[in-house]
Amino acid sequence: MIEDHEGKLWVATNRGLFRQNGARFERVDKELQLSNIAFFGLYEGRDGRVLAGGPAGLFHVERGNSLLPG
Repeated sequence: MIEDHEGKLWVATNRGLFRQNGARFERVDKELQLSNIAFFGLYEGRDGRVLAGGPAGLFHVERGNSLLPG
């Protein structure tokens, strides 16, 4: 789990990647339809881009919305 520069919590789990949206958490990786949805690592770079890694690979969040490979 990390807190980004906007104060939002990100949670990497065995069941997907989630981001805080108000009082709720929304799943960020759902659109990718990965066969292995586990995420084990999170990192926020100096540019504010959140990186998430797991068995399916390394992904980054583009403009706070879309999870993309690489």
